Amino acid sequence: MRLNNLVIYRALLKDKALCSMCSIIDNAQHFNLDEYNIKLLSECISKILEVATQYGFEGNLWKSYMAYLIANDENIYSKSSEMKGRLEGSINEAAINDFSILKYYFDYDFLEKNNFKTSANLLYGYENIASNNLVDKNISEKINTLSKELETANTANDFKNIITTFYNTHGVGNFAFYKGFRLKEWQRKTSLMPIKSIDSIIFDDLVF
Repeated sequence: MRLNNLVIYRALLKDKALCSMCSIIDNAQHFNLDEYNIKLLSECISKILEVATQYGFEGNLWKSYMAYLIANDENIYSKSSEMKGRLEGSINEAAINDFSILKYYFDYDFLEKNNFKTSANLLYGYENIASNNLVDKNISEKINTLSKELETANTANDFKNIITTFYNTHGVGNFAFYKGFRLKEWQRKTSLMPIKSIDSIIFDDLVF
């Protein structure tokens, strides 16, 4: 699987839905998919729909899901880009390698295969039906915008520049999506937790 050649973004290989979808894409290039792969596609789409509903993704859900994973991946490139913007040196070569792979899957059109169409139709032109109270707008607005910008990328370098600008403007991971954080202590360990609704902050959210 081409995805296995990722260098910087190898943590993405932990995402089962992503790996399964990419495996299906690779297999579809060589032969018509069997019943097992069609079933696997339906299972992946179910997972993507679940995430899309939670975070308010719209339009092409496959592209939004990939954009979400890339925006959340904390690695040496994303953290450096967050601090410095566009980078120089050998790290760019590794980044181009990864972004060429990710762009290959990002650009894939599932409707090209007839036996994909029934399930894959759900990935296209999606309108989120979740109520505003259930959707995390901190994430939905940024990911939907990022996904649309990535669609305009003609080359892996364009893809890289769009992602790099996102990291430098918004940050990576939770820092990209939330404006406020609070300290949470659990079992003698302290961690930063995002405050998902700034408007409803109370004193207890900030002070223990």
